[in-house]
Amino acid sequence: MYVTGKINVSGNCKICRGAVNQYIGHEPLGYCVPLIYNGTNFYQGGNYGGYDYVFRYDGGTTWTSVGKCGTGSAVCSMAAIGTQIYAGTNVVGKVFRYDGGTTWTDIGTCGSNTDIRCMTAISTQLYAGGGQDGKVYRYDGGTTWTSIGRLGASTCVTMMAVIGSQLYASSTNNHVYSYVSGTTWTDMGALTGESIAWSLGVMGSQLYAGSYPNGKVFRYDGGTTWTSIGRCGSEERIYSIASVGTQLYAGSYPTGTIWKYESGTDWSSMGRCGSESDVFAFVVKGTQLYASCGSGGSSGVYLRETVWP
Repeated sequence: MYVTGKINVSGNCKICRGAVNQYIGHEPLGYCVPLIYNGTNFYQGGNYGGYDYVFRYDGGTTWTSVGKCGTGSAVCSMAAIGTQIYAGTNVVGKVFRYDGGTTWTDIGTCGSNTDIRCMTAISTQLYAGGGQDGKVYRYDGGTTWTSIGRLGASTCVTMMAVIGSQLYASSTNNHVYSYVSGTTWTDMGALTGESIAWSLGVMGSQLYAGSYPNGKVFRYDGGTTWTSIGRCGSEERIYSIASVGTQLYAGSYPTGTIWKYESGTDWSSMGRCGSESDVFAFVVKGTQLYASCGSGGSSGVYLRETVWP
């Protein structure tokens, strides 16, 4: 499972799963609109009526509200450990645990951050990335979050990824880091010619990063070496990367296109999620790829699925 959440964008969001579009209902969500699957259900968070709500997909065109997370204005990120789901919010910068029904329990803040930009887990250990201080935090129970270090001079942790038991994080200073211990991170280098490392993705034991402003995907080749494996069309940003088996995919802005990696530096378009401009997040369920897509500047969230063969 791949979990993500980022970017302050309001807009329409659709969940796509393939080549033939099928609407599966909608809720008027906005802002980041992260998507997760906990082995039983899909959950999507965002801004609903000015607050941080989460909705659960119940089949057909039915999405059911599972409640509001405190007093923030949006859910920025989500993660799951087994069937237990967590949500990170903005404005108040808190993390909440879902306890069933419409009940969310406040499990604390991460330093002085006003938004929790991304979340992930290794086994039963939960981690969160700060949107203002560039630090990664480890959840230590109750309402305690412990900083495990800052990513260089970065002010924002854009994404985290896990390979085995190794934690990786990308940043707005265009570098990617691997966690060592304590508060120590190893700088794995920068994405040549880019300004921001926006996203991370994994295929097997291989790590990939997506960039801004040239919309490229980079493969990590050890040390501080990142090799460009091509630009996705004329896109500016790669917001999401995921793999299904041995096939790599990337989601981009500003055309909201899903791209399939071919070889060398070649990518082929798998089409757009309607008229959306952003592919915010991917989730892999079995052999199927789901994408959460949206548009900045418009209101509401529209959820649909399509099948990407």
